[in-house]
Amino acid sequence: MRRMAKIKLSPEEREKVERGEVLTRLLHDQGVEAIGIVDAAPAKVYRVVTDYDHYREFIPSVVDAKVLEWDSKEVCILLEKIKIAFKTVEVTLRITHDRARHSTSWTKHGGSFARNDGSWRCEPHGKGKTLVTYTVDVEAGLIPQFVVNAVTRGNLPDLFEAVRKRVNSNGA
Repeated sequence: MRRMAKIKLSPEEREKVERGEVLTRLLHDQGVEAIGIVDAAPAKVYRVVTDYDHYREFIPSVVDAKVLEWDSKEVCILLEKIKIAFKTVEVTLRITHDRARHSTSWTKHGGSFARNDGSWRCEPHGKGKTLVTYTVDVEAGLIPQFVVNAVTRGNLPDLFEAVRKRVNSNGA
């Protein structure tokens, strides 16, 4: 079993991730984190998680997504329309890319949420595999934070499965 860089996991959590499950956990009552392994090189996984214009094709909650502008070679503004229960909401994110490290981080730029910060990190994990860490901290105004975190946490395994399928399809 390969040591997981920069991520502190208990032996039970490490075993779960190594079995192919997606580990989800709260981050100090401010958002959630998901960790899982994808059977592909980090560059390929990174291409999928930054393929914003095609999110609606493979991420279940995304109704539409499009890059509005690139501030620089590494920073873009993304408009996402996301289905939450029976409602579609819009959020605009300012996303910073670190292509060399296969990671992104974002902050809310506009839209429906009071806060929406997060990141993707794709790290090598053995031959041809990637350890993927996704974090998100969303505040939805009048909805209690524990409810937002519980719903978000419950959706993360499906998000990882969607990324895994996309990586292994012709869309990657």
